[in-house]
Amino acid sequence: MSIVTLLLLLVAMGVGIFFYRRKKSKPVSENTQDEEEEVLEEEEEEEMDAADVIAAEKKADIAIQKTKRKVNVAASMTKKKKAEAAAALAAKKRAEAEVLEAKRKKDAQAALIAKKKAEAAAALAAKKKAEAEAYKRKLAKAREEKRKAEEAARKEAARKAREEAARKAREEAARKARAEAARKAREEAARKAREEAARKAREEAARKARAEAARKAHMAEMKKRRDAQEKARKEAQARAYRERVRQKWNRDANMKAKKKVIECDRGSWNGVKLMLNAYQKAPHDEYWFSNMRNYTPKNRDGDQNITRRQMIPRTWRFGDVKLEVKTKRVKFGWGRRINSYGDTKTHIYFGSCGGYRGRRCTWREKKTYDGHLFVDGHRLMLRKAKKFGRPPWEFYLKDVEIAKFSNNKWEECAIVAVSTRRTKQLLFVQSNNNEESYDLATGKWVDHPYDKCLSQQEWVQKFCKNSSGKYMC
Repeated sequence: MSIVTLLLLLVAMGVGIFFYRRKKSKPVSENTQDEEEEVLEEEEEEEMDAADVIAAEKKADIAIQKTKRKVNVAASMTKKKKAEAAAALAAKKRAEAEVLEAKRKKDAQAALIAKKKAEAAAALAAKKKAEAEAYKRKLAKAREEKRKAEEAARKEAARKAREEAARKAREEAARKARAEAARKAREEAARKAREEAARKAREEAARKARAEAARKAHMAEMKKRRDAQEKARKEAQARAYRERVRQKWNRDANMKAKKKVIECDRGSWNGVKLMLNAYQKAPHDEYWFSNMRNYTPKNRDGDQNITRRQMIPRTWRFGDVKLEVKTKRVKFGWGRRINSYGDTKTHIYFGSCGGYRGRRCTWREKKTYDGHLFVDGHRLMLRKAKKFGRPPWEFYLKDVEIAKFSNNKWEECAIVAVSTRRTKQLLFVQSNNNEESYDLATGKWVDHPYDKCLSQQEWVQKFCKNSSGKYMC
């Protein structure tokens, strides 16, 4: 009988005994039971023993079958574990071989390091030996140099002693010579003192004579100086008076000239002389033409290049000068009137106002331009509506040049109105140009009606002359 079979039988017996005891085992009650109940229970257990044995045998057979399956599984697991053990053993051997190889390499490296350390120790010993020999040579050399220095010092001390003795001998000789010379000098000084006293006495007498003569001459000179100082004082007073007068003339002339320059600047537009508090530049607004809101080009005479421009407003007034842009309205259809832009004109009026606060005005038309005036750089332009048919909408716009400045085209130009009680003008002017301007009321180029502003220096030169024409500054 094999071991497996024995194991199975033992397992079956153990299972049967386990179940049998479990059937017979009962928990002990906490309370005391009667003996009769115990006897009844024993009888019932005996009756059930037979049935329990049969059931236990069946369960043993089932357990044997399960045990066989478990044994087979255990055998396969054993084979698998043996294979894993063999693989682990092989890995262990490989690891041991690698460890041995690493140990061998480490031993070789340690031997190499020990060799290098030995070589370094030998080199260090050789270096220390060489340094010791060098130190010995250096010490011997220092001792020799010290001996030579001491020898040189002894020789130098002997030389200095000889020189000191010679110097003292020379100084003694020189001292004796100075003493002799001093004695002779004292004798000579005494002689000269006597001679000097006699000379001073003579000179004192001569000095007193010269002093008296000088006093008299000084008195005469002082009188002459006082006269000259008095004359110079009077001349200085006259010069100071003339200087005060000149400064007053110069100050007044500068103040008047400054006022004139300020007044001229305030009465000028961009360097163009006009009239103080009596001029205004015509404003500009963006228009197509008159009160037209939009314009569609008709492809006639280049009107496709027409754009909105900065033009004079449709109504503008300054003082007694007024500009109006009027568009005629014509009948079209039954009881309807529309704008006839071909009949648009710019009217220039000069007037006179009176009554309460100048509210009653009388206007006289001075000039009419066929179109809408505007300024384009250095040119005075007129935008016209040219008709090409009977209906009012059959027209196209065209810009026409009226006048332009030929020089300094980059300078700003403008339409300026000048209005006083006696003067009424509407001029097209150019910045810093006081030579010519265009009169819109007459439609002609004219010499600029107002003189150019003088500089402050020119005004000063003019105000520095008195009534007789003498220059006082």
